[in-house]
Amino acid sequence: MFISEVKESDYVEEFLRVVSVSEKTKKNGDPYKVVIVGDKTGTLQWNVWDKPDDLKVNEGDILFIKGSITVWNGTMQIAVEDIRVPEKDEIDMSKFIKAISNDQKEDYKSELKAIINDLESPWKQVVIKVFSQQEVKDKFFECPASIYYHENFLGGLLEHTMRVTQGVIARLQSQKNVDKDFAISLAILHDIGKIREYDIEKFVHSEEGIFKRHVFLGAAYLQELMSNDVGCGLTKRQQDLLVSGTLSSHGTKEFGSPVSPLSKEAYIVHSEDSICTKLAVWDEIIEDSKRDFEFDKFSNHKIFTGKAPE
Repeated sequence: MFISEVKESDYVEEFLRVVSVSEKTKKNGDPYKVVIVGDKTGTLQWNVWDKPDDLKVNEGDILFIKGSITVWNGTMQIAVEDIRVPEKDEIDMSKFIKAISNDQKEDYKSELKAIINDLESPWKQVVIKVFSQQEVKDKFFECPASIYYHENFLGGLLEHTMRVTQGVIARLQSQKNVDKDFAISLAILHDIGKIREYDIEKFVHSEEGIFKRHVFLGAAYLQELMSNDVGCGLTKRQQDLLVSGTLSSHGTKEFGSPVSPLSKEAYIVHSEDSICTKLAVWDEIIEDSKRDFEFDKFSNHKIFTGKAPE
């Protein structure tokens, strides 16, 4: 049974994933914990009133939970009676994490391969080098684009990368004074650091990701790779442009980039990344909405989710 199917007074015995754990304080000063558990269809709130310090669970943990469903102030809650940690072979992650279809994944991979094949050296050489690394082979096509916001599902990084790359290619058709191969290569590689920012198996931020974030991790990864392979055919300035473009993909320090875009190509990639991210967030809000307006935390304002009047 999925959470979307449960209703008040139901009794559930299900594998659920810990989405978040928060420490709170009662009015009398006593501590308690609020644990959000769920699957890919929804979440339940579990209030741990008694001996909260005895509960040792972390974000991403899978638990087998027994309890009754209640509703308080419109929030679905579970009054937990028993929990246990399941064996690894009991867990089916497809219950907890959404994923793109295999057909969609293969279509994206084929399109990506064709785009890379159309690149000119030395940029083509660099991108091929990156995707020949075992770590990239193992993680890139399964990695989410985020944990909480846009394309937060398995294969989300691949989808986001293709959307940004498609947008950059379209934008380049009307642009002059740009190195198209550099711009496309940067679009493909701009989020490569996410393969280290996220723990894909638990679907949480890795410790390294919490400390360094993907913008830095991606730039460092590319710098290390080029240092070990005499620049992968790039000049020193081209290497610096690629690393700088990765660092500036979020545009400003406010949004996590230590430097602003210094090249036209980097600005194009940053702009497409920003547009694709915001539109992906809006798609999710619109698809889940039952009202004409919803508040978007990412943009910090309401958006129109209904249909324009005819």
